[in-house]
Amino acid sequence: ESVAFFKMIASVPLELEGTVPADYGTIYKGGCPVCQLGAVPDGNILVAGKFFKNKQICFIPPDIVVSGAVRDHLLQSDLTGFHFGNRVRDYKNRPMGEFVRWEIDSILPPMSKTAWLHPYEFREYECEHNIIYQRSEPQYEKEKMENAKDFNLSCEYLDNFRMQNLIISRKAKEFFKSIGVRAHYEPVTLL
Repeated sequence: ESVAFFKMIASVPLELEGTVPADYGTIYKGGCPVCQLGAVPDGNILVAGKFFKNKQICFIPPDIVVSGAVRDHLLQSDLTGFHFGNRVRDYKNRPMGEFVRWEIDSILPPMSKTAWLHPYEFREYECEHNIIYQRSEPQYEKEKMENAKDFNLSCEYLDNFRMQNLIISRKAKEFFKSIGVRAHYEPVTLL
């Protein structure tokens, strides 16, 4: 109960399928012209809807999406640092539950140098964006978290999915528990 922030880890429904929204026709704009790091959807996110049954919050790299019910709860809360974007649709227009892209507004400063971030030796792309593996919990100096919101993203893009960590406050974690959202939480170390 003394931990102020947590890294939130949610379901990745397309992981075992080995696909991402771009494979279903989602068009992205911006980002790196070589590896697309940092690109955002240009319109609705297209996926195979069958993977989203009974889901509440999902990571579908490079995006985070929430169900309509979770969106409604968040809009009624006093939590800070987010807004909602494009809708998620089945790529063949089959019926699926309501999902929207959850956009996090607050980007944290770089993690502390004590966090163990390990760059992958092999360069997958012909640009400066290499895969960086996170081998420890997120670590930040306390003063870097003074302006943090209830929902934040790390500035680093990490691990195989090259996604930013979703860092949430204890208040946000308790909120999710109260509405029955299932997720995994890892403590963030404040130095």
